[in-house]
Amino acid sequence: MYTLRRKKIESHNGLIMQTGYDKFEFAHKSIQEYLTAEYLVKLPTILESRRDIIRLPNEMAIATAISSKPSEYFVELVINRIATLKLGVTFIKSFVSRLILEKIDFNKQSKVRQAALLLYSVYIESIRSESQQLRIFYFDDLIDEFEIFIDEIFARNDKAEFFSHYEVKQELTTETVPILVLGLKKNIKNNMPQLLYCRKSFLRNLDSIRF
Repeated sequence: MYTLRRKKIESHNGLIMQTGYDKFEFAHKSIQEYLTAEYLVKLPTILESRRDIIRLPNEMAIATAISSKPSEYFVELVINRIATLKLGVTFIKSFVSRLILEKIDFNKQSKVRQAALLLYSVYIESIRSESQQLRIFYFDDLIDEFEIFIDEIFARNDKAEFFSHYEVKQELTTETVPILVLGLKKNIKNNMPQLLYCRKSFLRNLDSIRF
């Protein structure tokens, strides 16, 4: 009876395989990730527990991609979850890498620019907190990924207008990429982050902007 039940489960759709006695798993992790993401995106609100979110970087990225409003979902997730829960470098690496793979078409929206730079800032703060230095950039595999991600975000969103609200407060020396600390100008009264980290390369083609 057990053998028949096992064969029926495995042969029914080819998505599930036996991995132990009376234990079955999805044949490919991507199927599990997608179904988890589909469940997450249908919840009334985005997960709030750090313990839950930190285990699901890929699933949270997929949930963003399949959301009916990916830009809004991304903004809410970054500003009200990732930026406050201190999820760490490992989570952000997996999250950003998966966002790029999903090729999300972010709509034109002012807050999506803010969320993208805030995500990068949280990443830098996490590195500084975990390593007490920026030498880790020598080994960091997100250098190119973040370049791609920021370019995708600003493809539909005005880069010059956004960065005109900030001025350079400090430049951090690293082994690979110059990092600027940007401070919100005093005359700006909208609800934007007071401080952001930004690579100099994010400002390419903005020679007319003076901070």
